[in-house]
Amino acid sequence: MSFPMWWFSMPAVLKGWVDRVFVMGGVFGGEHGFFEDAALTGRRAMLLFTTGGSAEAFESGGAFGPMDDFLFHIRRGMLEFVGYEVLDPVVTHKPVRMTDEERGVALRRVERAIDDVAGAATAPIRP
Repeated sequence: MSFPMWWFSMPAVLKGWVDRVFVMGGVFGGEHGFFEDAALTGRRAMLLFTTGGSAEAFESGGAFGPMDDFLFHIRRGMLEFVGYEVLDPVVTHKPVRMTDEERGVALRRVERAIDDVAGAATAPIRP
């Protein structure tokens, strides 16, 4: 999932998409279970997003607190809940305040993360 962090979460339009696509009986519940028994087990998900705040602001003791606190409901409550293996997030802090060179470095970091995922062996997909 790729998004700008908005009010310490994903934008409402993306949450609305999750609400409509991750439906009970479709990807969890019903004949599917939850977490490792859900329909999307064997698939991986990565959060790729930007923030308006610095990396330091999202650390323990920072202005906003630990990033993991903000991501818990997305990682555990949405993605892991329907069976995804959630990979480490790729976060770009304050891109609007970056120089062109810094922005290029950040984009290459994103490209490397995607290349690493694409090049890794994938888990077998459940029928």
